[in-house]
Amino acid sequence: MDRLPLRPLAGRRLDAPGARAEVRLERRQYAEPRLPAAPNAPIAVPSGEPSRERYEAENAALGGGAAATNEASASGGRKVGYIDTAASYVQFTVSAPAAGWYVLAARTGNGTSGQPWAIHGLSVNGGAASNFYVAYSGWNNWGTSTAKVYLNAGSNTVRFTRVSNYAEIDSLDLFPSL
Repeated sequence: MDRLPLRPLAGRRLDAPGARAEVRLERRQYAEPRLPAAPNAPIAVPSGEPSRERYEAENAALGGGAAATNEASASGGRKVGYIDTAASYVQFTVSAPAAGWYVLAARTGNGTSGQPWAIHGLSVNGGAASNFYVAYSGWNNWGTSTAKVYLNAGSNTVRFTRVSNYAEIDSLDLFPSL
């Protein structure tokens, strides 16, 4: 017979000398302890979440020295780094079912020495770039940086360029803004 831990159902503190108390116990079955999930493992989208499209950075158009490299912790096993100069870029072609506002969530890593923010320029369909901030997380410690963007129905381009410091891009999730 397995020994199960016993736990008091209720307890009283008795301060009087010679006081007696009855203690009732019940058997409880406890689950085995579990290890936490790996910090860089992608998390499945819970039910009830809006659907989203994932675009891997290694499949985007790259230029100016930006390059895809292997990385086991990246969602597709690869990431894009070397976005090191003003001429460096990562350009995604994304599809929107309807014109409107969307949330762009990029899986990013920033290991810049001194732990500052990294800033990329973000432009949609060739428009003016706005600042896209990537918090320091360390290389290959992925975080999420987000922006709200307006997309046309059908095909759109989303382009990241270097502004200051250094950040890598693993993937881009796109989902309708609520």
